Amino acid sequence: MTRVKPPRYINKQDITTAADRLLDRMRESGFTPKWPQLADLVTDFLDLSIIWESFDPLEDGVIAAKILPSKSEIYINDAFQAIHDNHGLYESTLAHEIGHWMLHIDRDEPGHPGLGVTVGNDLVKIESPETSLGEEIFLCRNLDKKISDALHQKTPDDWREWQAQYFASCLLMPLAKIEEVRQGRNLTNWNHVNAIADELGVTKSNLVNRLQDLEYLEKSNSSSRLYLGKRSRK
Repeated sequence: MTRVKPPRYINKQDITTAADRLLDRMRESGFTPKWPQLADLVTDFLDLSIIWESFDPLEDGVIAAKILPSKSEIYINDAFQAIHDNHGLYESTLAHEIGHWMLHIDRDEPGHPGLGVTVGNDLVKIESPETSLGEEIFLCRNLDKKISDALHQKTPDDWREWQAQYFASCLLMPLAKIEEVRQGRNLTNWNHVNAIADELGVTKSNLVNRLQDLEYLEKSNSSSRLYLGKRSRK
């Protein structure tokens, strides 16, 4: 028995809609979305447990988090110092796991006492000591990866990683919230961009990627200069 859905194509609009609907459900249930601790609030709403644990790099690899679908538990790597030092990285990592939970896990399928974890980019099956049935799991190693063009993805697991990270971006930086926080700020000014990132609880690079995806900024090869996009020039 598995709780991991088969790989499938999900476009940006459908992922955006899924993230927006989750935020709407939270509001309707009295879980008013709040930044910059939104991801923590979402896990409370979804009844997902967050557990800090030091991972074995020989067993799990160098990763920030893993998820046990059958137990509704997200594990954060306590030994990964960057997560302690960078709140935006923590929020992105947690939101990425939430993306897997919302998009790739069959939440109506009863769990079983397996040893499933998400720790990289391959779909695997781990046998439970209590049963001969295995649980399929997928691995996600990327911590703060850029949202790349979906056409560049090569494998089903690459697609799932992109989908989870795009969901995280939509969840932490929904269009309505971006519109709110950008008022009175110059998006070509790094000080203003950094202030927005802190307000939303996201990393600077994730914010810039989101602003480019929404066309508030133009995509550029320059890492030091920002250029206004079509939406900002309206």
